[in-house]
Amino acid sequence: MVHGGWWQEGSIDDAGRAALAACEQGMLFVSIGYSLAPERSLAEIVAEVAVAIEAIAAAAPERGGDPCRMVIGGHSAGAHLAACMVTELAPAPVREHIAGLLLISGAYDLGPVAESYVNDAVRMSPAEAQQLSPANLMPLRDVPVHMHVGARESSEFLRQSNLLLERWSPALSDIQLNVPPDRDHFDVLEELDNSAGSLFRDAQALMRNSVRP
Repeated sequence: MVHGGWWQEGSIDDAGRAALAACEQGMLFVSIGYSLAPERSLAEIVAEVAVAIEAIAAAAPERGGDPCRMVIGGHSAGAHLAACMVTELAPAPVREHIAGLLLISGAYDLGPVAESYVNDAVRMSPAEAQQLSPANLMPLRDVPVHMHVGARESSEFLRQSNLLLERWSPALSDIQLNVPPDRDHFDVLEELDNSAGSLFRDAQALMRNSVRP
């Protein structure tokens, strides 16, 4: 799980809320952290997450895990980073470890983000916003991609998820967009807190259905 915070806030603790429930269900759970803007550029942050996935894959066998059955999840900016991992922004060996994506309330079209206050710290150029937008790239690995965005989120977050669904659907066998009712950008994460939550059940399904390529 990759945390959010517009690439400038947050930590591995923010992405760890599902750890206990996941481990109780027999999963291995890892929270991925990364350097924050403005100390690092967004391109450097994307590269750090790819390096983290390689490190997790290398350590998985000694923990009883399968490095080819990794489901990468993320919230908000973390969903952007997770989505990048199946595109040309991640090396082929990294993409080969990924068996599914769980993308929660993500930013996939960075043009509007680059024009907002968020860019005061991130400092994307218009060209970088174009190059680092998953919605402008095609997935290079056909894995299940399950997206969630709260029905009470802003129209822009809803647009972002619908755009990725539209752009990626031709390349993927299984891409879904789920809109939990009465959830906003933050309390949608409560669906991860226990095995009864819709997000947690979706993560379980992705793990259960993941197979070696």
